[in-house]
Amino acid sequence: MKSNLKATALLLILPAFAVAQPNQDSILNPKALLPLIFKKNHLGISIMHIVGQKSTVTGNSFPYNQGSTSQSGLQFGLQYQINFGVRHSIITGVMFNIMGRKFTYNIPKESFVPTADEDVNKTRSSGTLSAVTNLAVPILFEKRWINKRHFFSALAGTELHFNLDGGGGGYIYPIARQNGNFITIGNIFTNNDEDKLLQAGAVVGAGFGYVTKRNNTKTFRLIGKLNFNDRSMSNYTLNVPSQPTVFGNITTRGSYIGLSYSYMFTNTNKRLRKIIQKS
Repeated sequence: MKSNLKATALLLILPAFAVAQPNQDSILNPKALLPLIFKKNHLGISIMHIVGQKSTVTGNSFPYNQGSTSQSGLQFGLQYQINFGVRHSIITGVMFNIMGRKFTYNIPKESFVPTADEDVNKTRSSGTLSAVTNLAVPILFEKRWINKRHFFSALAGTELHFNLDGGGGGYIYPIARQNGNFITIGNIFTNNDEDKLLQAGAVVGAGFGYVTKRNNTKTFRLIGKLNFNDRSMSNYTLNVPSQPTVFGNITTRGSYIGLSYSYMFTNTNKRLRKIIQKS
């Protein structure tokens, strides 16, 4: 019995050397270590670049090609993984989500009397048509298919998001230059609906990951989210002198597709050292 324990300790001791010797492969038998790696829950970090659904623009008329383009954003924060064996987990955490709202229009300089110095051709992006900032809490079920150190994963669930901007909003004033002078030609009122401070959306995704030399995990995922409700609505008015007033709404739903990176700390090597010490 003692000889068997010593043999087992010898088999497990090499991965622990990775802490002192990171250039060596810390996994002698990856398949045998998987139950130990996924035995406990994991805490880690996640960051995701997202491309959001363009806003819906309505209006009484469209002489200036009012519209919207895709919105770029970022999600980052802490991720917590509750493991149910090697193949199944629930993923949650606290994430910050920042996404711009883009409104485009093109007013030809010939629309002004006298003619403006240049076309008024603007894209109101996150720096001007204010970004929407949310605190997001995902609740996702993940299944993994593992081959030694590498795994493919699929996940689905929901994500709750809390609007950190609150209700209300602010004005932006488009301007044109005419005979060297700047004139105001309307306003854009950016608004966050205070009745929709808490919302939810459906999330699906798939990705590829692997166990690192330190027995932590890295995962890259393609994530898609469909929000159930609009996240914000803005109003715009374009009032070019001697031209009919143009007005309408800019509605942002906030659905997106994103590419994420997660690094989870498993504390496997720490538990290996304890096993060796007890042996």
